[in-house]
Amino acid sequence: MKTLLLLFLVSAGTVSAQFSFPAYLPSECRTSAVSSFTGANDAEAVAIGCFGQKFEGIPGTTLNLGMDMTTGAAPLWFYVVGSESLDTAIGTALIRVANSCTTPPIGEVPEAVEPGDYANGPLPSSFIEGEDLIAKLMGNASYVAFRNKHSDSVPTLVILAVSPEESVYFPANSPLWVFSWMSASQTEQPFMCLVHATTGTTVCISGTETSTQESEANLAGYYVFPNPASTSAMLAVPTSLLGSTVSVDAVSVTGQRLSLGSGQVVSIPMPINTANLTPGLWSIVVSSETSLQVLPLTITR
Repeated sequence: MKTLLLLFLVSAGTVSAQFSFPAYLPSECRTSAVSSFTGANDAEAVAIGCFGQKFEGIPGTTLNLGMDMTTGAAPLWFYVVGSESLDTAIGTALIRVANSCTTPPIGEVPEAVEPGDYANGPLPSSFIEGEDLIAKLMGNASYVAFRNKHSDSVPTLVILAVSPEESVYFPANSPLWVFSWMSASQTEQPFMCLVHATTGTTVCISGTETSTQESEANLAGYYVFPNPASTSAMLAVPTSLLGSTVSVDAVSVTGQRLSLGSGQVVSIPMPINTANLTPGLWSIVVSSETSLQVLPLTITR
């Protein structure tokens, strides 16, 4: 089966319910989600996720679908179920009412899309969830610091999937919970936590805790994303460099220097090929006739 980037898209449809859906744990409706894939004897859950999104219900009411960061439960979970024999996957959204898993009364049902090779099923038969999952997060100092600063925040996206690639943090085929907080105003860089779904190992990556050098580069209009990256990334430079010639190099912590290319800036952001960079920490050096900026980049596989 093709590997999938299991990104769930939710349309801001109308919620017809006049009350909040009861929150539940993702394992409670896993069987129902798998059963929804008719005609596939080998159907298995390959990803589960939820969104920190609010929907307008009846006038004056709001339905919050985000994860409760105390219990690890959510009122609505999205499941992606894959079939190896059919080489396809389907997405379904479920709520749990009166011990029954059912499709929610939302105007448009979310769907799964597959724009890249970022997830690989199936999920393990059992995984850390609920209060145990929250406890793993609370054991990470970076998360606690973020939580203290944003006490009322819920993750923009929470997803459980299997990573097919080895990274500096986890081996290949690790089942990972990914928590992502995105700033609505885009005035802050994203904050992300990865929790191994069976061992509980937790790593948090803060885009706001940058070095002074990176902060200066950001203020000047230089950004590299995503970070961490795998085989490619995007580099943003100031619009004043359009038409100018720039050179982009990668320097490892041991001093190894590799050219990522040079030429005229014709579009912003510009793609950079990082496939030849070994996993670990690198410095991206962007130089032109008038400036030189350095940005940190983590490479994972």
